[in-house]
Amino acid sequence: MGAAVSRGNTVVMVPSEKHPFSALQLIQVLETSDIPAGVVNIVSGERDHLTRHLANHSVVQTLWYWGSREGCQFVRYTCARAGRRMWVNESEGGAEREWGYSRIEESLQHSTQYKQVWIPSTV
Repeated sequence: MGAAVSRGNTVVMVPSEKHPFSALQLIQVLETSDIPAGVVNIVSGERDHLTRHLANHSVVQTLWYWGSREGCQFVRYTCARAGRRMWVNESEGGAEREWGYSRIEESLQHSTQYKQVWIPSTV
């Protein structure tokens, strides 16, 4: 979330179904910070159900998904069909991957979209 917000994006988070309280505590911290309202949004519920709605929403431009193999396949298909950027992190047997330096660097790369702008000039 931090990488996406630091790059000027709005974030909709779906917290863990098993442990949603840490995300709800995070939103309380963000409400008292200088981050404007609406930049970080938390929607709680069944992950795959919410993923289907977010992946098919016309305003969502990029989707990061951590979850099951079936969910990853759905996100890949839906985003490819709509031309959206995506990053899927398939959990192996329900286990989360470790967040080392390389994973943080990878998240920063996926939260940034590079654009080339050509400015014509006369010489």
